Amino acid sequence: MIRMDREQIPYSEWVECIKASVLKGRKSPEFSRLLISDPVVAGDGLGIIIRNEIAKLETVLLRSAADDFQSSVNKCFEDHDLFLFEKGLRDFKKVVRDCLFFDGISALPAETKNDLRKEISNNLSAFVEEFSKYMRRLSEYEGDAFVGEFFYMYKKSNLKKFIEEQVSYE
Repeated sequence: MIRMDREQIPYSEWVECIKASVLKGRKSPEFSRLLISDPVVAGDGLGIIIRNEIAKLETVLLRSAADDFQSSVNKCFEDHDLFLFEKGLRDFKKVVRDCLFFDGISALPAETKNDLRKEISNNLSAFVEEFSKYMRRLSEYEGDAFVGEFFYMYKKSNLKKFIEEQVSYE
């Protein structure tokens, strides 16, 4: 089934967009093109062929998002500026949503989409667990009002629930 609301581009061109996005990141024109296009393929082999390329891209995007989020949290504490945490969290959530670009690809089998979602979920769960350990270490500074405000905002953000809702799989 071809979706008419997405640009149809040759498979080889689409793969080149993925490879360029791995190198340049999600702010590249190639990644923007991935968000709005479908590869034109002959046959049913897309899931097997493209899964590894998409998985590589997802790994790069998520690693970069986690690094950026952690940097924003560190900067938040350095500057005592909770806005930096809010902005970092917003940016992180946007990347997670962008990582699901493959959901719109009509030629990609549902099983492959589910496998990719599961992989993303596992990676994000590991990140949240590590970040939660960091938060537990921070809790030793309970007397600090800024840390208390930060904890309140972090709990209110419910990062784990966001990830579960965005990246659910069967």
